[in-house]
Amino acid sequence: MTDTRTERIDNAVCAAGQLISALQEKGPINPEQARVLVLAAARAAVPHFEEWEAHDSAIRVLADLEK
Repeated sequence: MTDTRTERIDNAVCAAGQLISALQEKGPINPEQARVLVLAAARAAVPHFEEWEAHDSAIRVLADLEK
């Protein structure tokens, strides 16, 4: 079970992933640019966001996509 904070981070990471996909249709996005977009989305969604939380969220999101 996840808490509200975790869900908000996961949603922000997913939204950033969709943005990155849309941007890649127009041209290449390098890993650092993608990282900045993910972190910015999470920081906008969650007060006192920590960078490691995005990493953990990405792992959860990837696991959900593989199901």
